[in-house]
Amino acid sequence: MPRGTLTIEKQLAEAHVVITNVRASAELQAALAAFGYTPERITQAEQLRDAARAHYQQKIAAYGGLRRAADALNDTEKQAQAVYKRHVKIARVALEDDRGALQAMQALGPRKNSLAEWLAQAQQFYSVALNDSAIQIKLAEFSLTRSVLQQGADQIEAVATRHASSLQQRSTAQDATSARNSSLAELGTWMRDFKTVARVALRGRPQLLEQIGVRA
Repeated sequence: MPRGTLTIEKQLAEAHVVITNVRASAELQAALAAFGYTPERITQAEQLRDAARAHYQQKIAAYGGLRRAADALNDTEKQAQAVYKRHVKIARVALEDDRGALQAMQALGPRKNSLAEWLAQAQQFYSVALNDSAIQIKLAEFSLTRSVLQQGADQIEAVATRHASSLQQRSTAQDATSARNSSLAELGTWMRDFKTVARVALRGRPQLLEQIGVRA
């Protein structure tokens, strides 16, 4: 961390000290009011502090939600992948004399690596299988019945839903970060200006500066 840079927690604590101790001291209020820092401007600082603290907490909560969404997606994907791989292996045996069907189901060649591509590939597999009675008859001979295929398809759709939720949560987390940064920037500007004026208003009175956490 660069010299002079405060952590978010210290920024919030610093603002709290100023707000609390100015309000508790008539001497500080009088000296600062003479330079424009009236009780109304201290209330403005309190509002900025409260907004920054709220956005700070919301950002933490949003990234917690993002982690939960990612974990849920990972778990759901692992389960669906295992089932889908078994079904593809069975289909390759059941339909070994019908490469056209395997091609239509995208059951030939390697599995896709990216999540989006794999989802499309798996959805194609189940869509073709569930809409072709001839394919279903051959698959059923290896216990890959329509009911089993539908369960596999449902698991793939669950992955797609989890994926969408994860993307939505990521956007929420990014928005929360932006809002937090904006609020902290506003509070930081207020505090910077306040410190500059406080050093002038309280010149020669280091004990008062110390009360509001400002170095002489």
